[in-house]
Amino acid sequence: MDSSTYGFLIFEPVETSLTLKDDESIIWRIHRKVAWCAVDSLSTTTRFEECAADGGGVSEVSVGTNSAWYLTNEGVSLQMELPEKAIFSRVDRDWTLRSISVSDEAVWAIRDGVGSLVVRVGLARCKMGLDWIEIVPEGPSKLVSVCVYRSYGFALDDSGHLWMSSGIDHHHPYGSSDSFYKVCLPVFDARTAPAHAWTVRAASTGLFLSVGKVMYIARSAVSGHKFPREVPGKFDILDNFSVISAGSFIGSTGYIHLCRQDSEVFVYRPARRNFVTITIPSTSQAIVSLCATIGRLSLIDSSGRVFHSDGESSNWEAETTLPEPVCSIACSKLSCWAITCTGSILFKQLGSSVWNTITAPSDVDSDVTPAQVFSSLNGIYVWVLAGGRGWARANINERNPAGARWTETYHTSELCSLAVGDNVVWALDSSGQLLRLRGLAAGNPAGNYWRPISQTTLRWAISVDAQSELWAIDMENRLVRHLSDVYMPDRLPANDTQSPFEFI
Repeated sequence: MDSSTYGFLIFEPVETSLTLKDDESIIWRIHRKVAWCAVDSLSTTTRFEECAADGGGVSEVSVGTNSAWYLTNEGVSLQMELPEKAIFSRVDRDWTLRSISVSDEAVWAIRDGVGSLVVRVGLARCKMGLDWIEIVPEGPSKLVSVCVYRSYGFALDDSGHLWMSSGIDHHHPYGSSDSFYKVCLPVFDARTAPAHAWTVRAASTGLFLSVGKVMYIARSAVSGHKFPREVPGKFDILDNFSVISAGSFIGSTGYIHLCRQDSEVFVYRPARRNFVTITIPSTSQAIVSLCATIGRLSLIDSSGRVFHSDGESSNWEAETTLPEPVCSIACSKLSCWAITCTGSILFKQLGSSVWNTITAPSDVDSDVTPAQVFSSLNGIYVWVLAGGRGWARANINERNPAGARWTETYHTSELCSLAVGDNVVWALDSSGQLLRLRGLAAGNPAGNYWRPISQTTLRWAISVDAQSELWAIDMENRLVRHLSDVYMPDRLPANDTQSPFEFI
C-alpha cells in the first residue's frame, strides 16, 4: 500500500481475511477456517494454495520475516522457514488467546475474556519461544486489539484509547517499561462500531486504525505520552502541591521548586529524589507564584510583592523597583516581565533597574485585563494570557528584548496556563487537556495551531525546565514528569495538518 495513494484490492468472498509481510513475499489468507498462502504476487487474480487447516480450524494469523503464527480452535501453531520450507510446530499455551501479532522481536496476543497482554518469551533461544507470560500494563484497561511492529507495540483498550510501548526486543518482549505511552486519538464516531470491535495495525507505511467500516491512517509520526509520578512513595505525605516552577533544573542537576499557597517552598532534587524546604519571607503570608531560572528563584506573595533568592536558601531579597503590586512574573536571560494586579504589562531589561510599561494587545476585550505572563529561558518567546486567550510577543531578539507587537494564537477552548520553553510551548485548556503549539519559530512565535497531544487531564500547573522538558501537577496534586516516545513509519505523506489521523 503506497503511503500517498491508497489502493485497495477486493477479494471474494467477503469472509476472507488477509495478512502479509511488508514486502509481500509472504501472503496468507484465511477463508472458512482454512489458511491459504499466495503462490504469486498480490493482485485480484492471485493464486492461493492451502497451507494450514490444523487445530480444528484457523481463526487468526500474523506473519513475520520468515514465519507465521496462527490461532486455531485448539491452540497456537507456528510455521517457520517460510516460504520455502514451512516447518510446522504446535506451541503450548495456558490460556485461550486472540489478536495475535508477531515481529522479529516479539509475539503478542490478548488473553481472551480477561483482556490482559500475553507475550512469548525465549525467542532468542528458540524460534518457538519458551513460555507465555501475562502482563497487565500500566495505563490501558481491558485490551481489545494489539499489534507489534519492529521495536514498537500498540494496544487498543475497551475505552477506545490507543497505547504504545517501545524498546521491544528479545530481552524485553513487552518493551522497556510496563507503563505504556498514551497516544492522543481524534474523536471517532462511536456509532460506526463499539470500541471492543476496533483494531490496530502497523506497517512501514504507517499506523492504521479500523473503526467498524471506517479506517484511519496516521499521517504524521505517532507520539505517545505518559506522566509518571516523580516523588518516591516514602514521601507521599509531602507530594501535595499547587504551584510549580522547573526552570532551574537542567539535565541531572538543579531543582524543581514547588509549594502550596500556605506552605514553605519545597525544593525537589530529581538526582536524589528527595526534598529540602526553605521558608518564605518573614513578611509574607502565602505564595501566589514561583518563577525559577538557573541560580535564581523569584516568588510573588499574596500582597503582590516579589522576592528573590538563590533557590537553595531562605536569604530572600525584596524587589524594590516595581512600581506597584504584581500577580505574575517571568524572568529569562534577556529580561524580566511582570503583570501588575491592575493588568499593566511591565518589562525590565537584564541588568537594568527600570521597569517600562508595554502596551497590552490591542484586541483584548475591554472588560478583560492580562493576568499571566510567561517567558522562555532564552527570552525569545514571551506570552501573555487574558480571558482565556493567548498572545505571543513578536520580534524579540538580543538587540530588542522587548519585541515589537503582540500576535494572538487561536484555539477552540480557553487557555488557562502555559509552559514556554526555548523550542516548545505547551498549554492547558479549560478542560485540563494538554496542547502543544505547532509551527513555533522565532519568526512565527504564535505558531500555526494547537494540537492535543495527550488525553491525560492535568491541573492548571505546568512548567518546563532549562532543557524545555515538561513537568506538571496532576489531578491529585502530585508532581509528575512528562515522558514521550515517537513511532516514525518508513514512509509518510507530506502533511502537517491539525488532525493527526486521516480517513481513508
